[in-house]
Amino acid sequence: MAQRHLYILRHGQTDYNLNHKIQGRGINAPLNDTGRWQATRVAEVLRKKPLERLYSSGMDRAIQTAEAIEEVKGLQNSPFTELDEMDFGRLEGLDYNDDQVELQWMLQEWSKGNGEARATGGESAIEVFERANTKFQELLASAGPDESLAFVLHGRLIRILMSQWMGLGYEGMSRFAHHNACINYLKWAPEPVLGTGQDDEEQPGEAQPGVPSQIYDEAFGHFEVVFLNEHTHAIPSEDGIIREVRP
Repeated sequence: MAQRHLYILRHGQTDYNLNHKIQGRGINAPLNDTGRWQATRVAEVLRKKPLERLYSSGMDRAIQTAEAIEEVKGLQNSPFTELDEMDFGRLEGLDYNDDQVELQWMLQEWSKGNGEARATGGESAIEVFERANTKFQELLASAGPDESLAFVLHGRLIRILMSQWMGLGYEGMSRFAHHNACINYLKWAPEPVLGTGQDDEEQPGEAQPGVPSQIYDEAFGHFEVVFLNEHTHAIPSEDGIIREVRP
């Protein structure tokens, strides 16, 4: 059974990320200097990988990250607004570290599996999953057998998709750490693939605690996690040197 190979990337750093401010669908911030550097590093990681298709959200930070991959791989990025970040409503632009009662309430509700919880004027996790997963399934179905696809997306969106695809429910979102310019690598097939294993060139990174290595779900297709959050890139240290780290 043929499989599609998926590289799920988070965009590079923006000033909102740097300053710990909530950045949702309503804030279309560009990459900062570190984010642009991270985008070039991600592109270099993917240079040696087979890659036939490149997609991103319709937001500048994702498109700009994808542009670095376009240059290295000679691919044309196709952006889709269905893959945009969650709309956090009135919380957008506020500091994560402030005592945001509504934000804390929403996080608590998500931890209980309540995917309908939303910030005032924002989207629910259910709504985000429905719009993004529908587009994902469309793009996966249109890909050829054994093709590799890269998606440049957003932190909360990645958590929503991964937790649902892995069968963990919305309460599982917190299990998926995400960092700017990280890469998650999965395999997808329309039916379960028996006897899947790692070949010599695809050694998995250390799995995150509590995250199953694979899940077969008829609703979404059949995902196998190969590695999570490999090739994560750090922000510059105090000496101004940008170093690559692993979580």
